[in-house]
Amino acid sequence: MKRLLLVLVFLLWLTANSWGQDNFADLRSVTQPANALWLSTLDLSKMTTGWGTPHVDMSVDGNPIKLHGIIYPHGVGTHAESEITIDLKGVVQRFQAMVGVDDEVNDQGSLTFSVFADDRQLLETPILKGGDDPYFINIDLTNVRTLRLRIGNANGNISCDHGDWAGALLWLIPDAKEQPVSITPPPPPVLSTVEPIIASKDDIAMTMNSPMIVGATPTRPFQYLIAAVGPAPIVYSTENLPEGLALDATTGLITGKIAIAGDYKVLATASSANASVSRTITISAGAHKLGQTPPMGWNTGRILNRRINVTKVKEAADTLVKAGLVSRGYQYILLGDGWQGQRSVTGELQANPNFGDMKELADYLHARGLKLGIFSTPSEKTVRGAPGSAGYEVQDAKTFAAWGVDYLRYDWGTCKNPDIKAPYQVMSDALQGSDRDIFYSISQFGMGNVWEWGAKVGGNSWQVGQTVSDTWAHVSTDSINLEAIGYAGPGHWNDYDSLKVGNISRGGAAIKSKLTPNEQLSHLTLMSMISAPLLLGCNLNSLDTYTLNLISNTEVLAVNQDTAGTPPTRLNIEGDGEVWSRQLVDGTLAVALFNRGVSNTQVLVRWTDLKLTGLQQVRNLWQRTELGNYPDGYSTIIPGHGVVLLRVGTPKD
Repeated sequence: MKRLLLVLVFLLWLTANSWGQDNFADLRSVTQPANALWLSTLDLSKMTTGWGTPHVDMSVDGNPIKLHGIIYPHGVGTHAESEITIDLKGVVQRFQAMVGVDDEVNDQGSLTFSVFADDRQLLETPILKGGDDPYFINIDLTNVRTLRLRIGNANGNISCDHGDWAGALLWLIPDAKEQPVSITPPPPPVLSTVEPIIASKDDIAMTMNSPMIVGATPTRPFQYLIAAVGPAPIVYSTENLPEGLALDATTGLITGKIAIAGDYKVLATASSANASVSRTITISAGAHKLGQTPPMGWNTGRILNRRINVTKVKEAADTLVKAGLVSRGYQYILLGDGWQGQRSVTGELQANPNFGDMKELADYLHARGLKLGIFSTPSEKTVRGAPGSAGYEVQDAKTFAAWGVDYLRYDWGTCKNPDIKAPYQVMSDALQGSDRDIFYSISQFGMGNVWEWGAKVGGNSWQVGQTVSDTWAHVSTDSINLEAIGYAGPGHWNDYDSLKVGNISRGGAAIKSKLTPNEQLSHLTLMSMISAPLLLGCNLNSLDTYTLNLISNTEVLAVNQDTAGTPPTRLNIEGDGEVWSRQLVDGTLAVALFNRGVSNTQVLVRWTDLKLTGLQQVRNLWQRTELGNYPDGYSTIIPGHGVVLLRVGTPKD
């Protein structure tokens, strides 16, 4: 009886899949079968792609589509992350394709392929890697209105993720009167709202937003701003300041030089007429103590470009102060390439004549609680032809220190050194030999797995990949290098380039970010969950209300600045839903629920996934609202490319 049952099951399976088995040849055919339509005949301008452009009947690199040695005359070659949505017009009864990583990348690349019908996920392939056997997709689309095809990234690094919908066919009903068309799906509704700054809870209650731990080197100049938000005027006070430091009670600036190494617990208080807030700040004085939390600030490079000068940077500094961003922790202003002039006869690097006095600029920023960052390169010339630091590392480090520079972004530029570590070690030694603390940012686009050795050559941060653009493919969770996440922590952070929110620069013009409001929320949430430096790249003179509220939410910023620096964990992926979790220093968990798809989807986190039991307190950090206590988990519907950021648990005293 059992054997008969197995035979019947096999016959049923064979019947259900006979269409696909008979039609393998159709996928490799030169001629389009009767009652079918090649996917590649649709308008591929509606298809998104993480790199390059989708190709008709070719791979994304323009070669014949080839999977595991077999060439397919027709299909679509694209690159993760990629999506296309198709209005089936009621005339499509089946979709077939052979999918996988194109042979052109050999054994590199890793992808998943998903098929959605009317927002229901019908299939997700296993992870397919370069060189793996392709996967045959054979989906019944009877009574389906809309088909969505998605290529996802499997390991967080989209390099070489060349995906093929090889021989992809849409089989039509007999005598179909219409043909399916690719469409641009309508934008989803905005999920999360951020309260206006002037009425936000943190303004009314007064908050302190500066890092709870700061590192410094004894005998070197020290500056720390007690960044507080609340009714003006605010008066500042401290207890237990270490020897050598002093507080300005009206500005909240702590300056001086720490005399002796050690960890100092300083009680800082900000008070106004009707409110006050206190926080214990740890000043950790010793060797290699910089960057205990990720830096926050503004990068001039994409907005000011070559027009950079002292006057424009001062104006930006004043805007940061006026907009309340300095009091929320954004305290670095980073100069991009373009400030440099020529070297003097003694080899000293100078600012260009149109820029102005660098020391004067540093003093201006410091007086307002800001810090100055500068750009250079280990090559002889920058990409724009300005002098680099190659051969002048010691002299430049001393010049930067004399100017009052606090941050160096050291960009690979045109460097030709075959040893990608050596130039960074040389500058690191030079900075250590100067008499000023300078945060050291390595920028060489992730070459040689920089996250594995960046800290060893003295880096406080390093860019883990190519410059990020304002596209969903570049800012979604699939764009994150999961391997690099575990290497980040206090003193050494993974840098994912400037934030793509607000009015950013493209081609020298300030243009609104192409990211939707939901995508910008997801972008900033992900950067906070992975403790990435939060470096604004937007035009500060055209901050709209949404952008200003987005980058000012102190509860979200607190996740980014959490002193534990614990790497997050990507817990699970169910369809388009994805859950990330991160342990915070107060004993609670930051939990991000992402929707990677374009349509509404329900995302669930179970307490068992978080290794929690019993009733748990849940707070929505973007909306600053308590959601209540939940016994087993939390679930909510999230629109396309949106996110909900939660704090789960009760904070310790």
